[in-house]
Amino acid sequence: MAIVRSYEFVTWIETNGLPDFISFDHDLGLPEDSNSEEQNGMSCAKWLVNYCIDNDLKLPDFVVHSSNPAGAKNIEGLLKGFEKWKSK
Repeated sequence: MAIVRSYEFVTWIETNGLPDFISFDHDLGLPEDSNSEEQNGMSCAKWLVNYCIDNDLKLPDFVVHSSNPAGAKNIEGLLKGFEKWKSK
């Protein structure tokens, strides 16, 4: 099990491949060496969808545990919408 609490999510997946399960939070911290605008859980979810499209992969199992209601709803909507599209 790995815990990644920032946009380093991308590097982790590029290095290790897709995990079996991802728990999304909307509000993430910035990597220590980052000077860019904030990357949040929605940014990670969008990247993941594109990664799965580019590599013809199924999303891993996921849950959204964010205490940010709007952010959680957006992440869940994106991921469930992708699953629905991918299953067609």
